[in-house]
Amino acid sequence: MASDDTGTPGNGNWEINLVFDGDISKESNAFELPLLDINYGIGERLQLKYEVPFVVTRNPTFDKTGRRTTEKSSGFSNSRVGVKYRFFDNEQAGLSLAVYHGLHSTHLVPNWKANLTKAVKVAWRKKA
Repeated sequence: MASDDTGTPGNGNWEINLVFDGDISKESNAFELPLLDINYGIGERLQLKYEVPFVVTRNPTFDKTGRRTTEKSSGFSNSRVGVKYRFFDNEQAGLSLAVYHGLHSTHLVPNWKANLTKAVKVAWRKKA
């Protein structure tokens, strides 16, 4: 399960986030440099969302002689468009719950997950 905060930007407000993320392993490296996350509030409980990462990948390959080389690729990857709805917000208990429904699409990076999927993400956050 993926989690996210339940907050929304508020009616008529924009929220723009830049996220820098990476996955490093012996076999490959993949970095989101950056992930652009744009949100727009409709009312106090609803949010429209669009996000797209610029991805840089490095994968080791071996030629016929066994010499190691690195295959590099970069470009825009899976974008996501969706809606988040905060359906429960109890400030006294310090608990809020939201659901996120979105669609993924594929752009330019070769060998990246290239299918159209629906994603439902239930987000919760214990308020401080």
